[in-house]
Amino acid sequence: MTPTDKFDSRLQKAFDFCSETSKQLINIAVGIIAFTITFAKDFIGEVGIEEKRIAFAAWILFFVSVLTGILTLSALASQLDPGGGELKSPSIWNKPISIFVNLQWIAFVLGLGLITYFGIKSLPNENNKKSINRYELIIPNSTISISPKQVNSTNNITNTKKESKPTAVTITQVPNN
Repeated sequence: MTPTDKFDSRLQKAFDFCSETSKQLINIAVGIIAFTITFAKDFIGEVGIEEKRIAFAAWILFFVSVLTGILTLSALASQLDPGGGELKSPSIWNKPISIFVNLQWIAFVLGLGLITYFGIKSLPNENNKKSINRYELIIPNSTISISPKQVNSTNNITNTKKESKPTAVTITQVPNN
């Protein structure tokens, strides 16, 4: 009986599950990288340098997870057909596969932890909330600055003189720089 004769349905299932798990981790890692890079301008620009470094480190770890996932798939294929090398009993626990699988999982879990930490750190809170020191009242052909005390919660101006004719007005908040 040769080692290839030992390749029964249970072993085939183990290879299939290992392959599918690796592919799923690759897909999720690529999806997270693509999503966070696509929308980076919406949230990366609003955070500090520490948070940017955390996001960058997470991207690197997800990239490492993708690379080790590809290496896992290659190692799985080499176990099934060693290509002229010594034919030994195929297993998902053999050295090249187990090393790449473990590296893929470690990189993925660390990347997921960092991207979660980044998400929590970038949420608005009392420490990183931008304070508004003035509003701009934009009337066609002029701009008037007013204090926050003169604007109520619905962005209506209070304590100002009323004009005799209605005018289109836009109020925008101007954060501290």
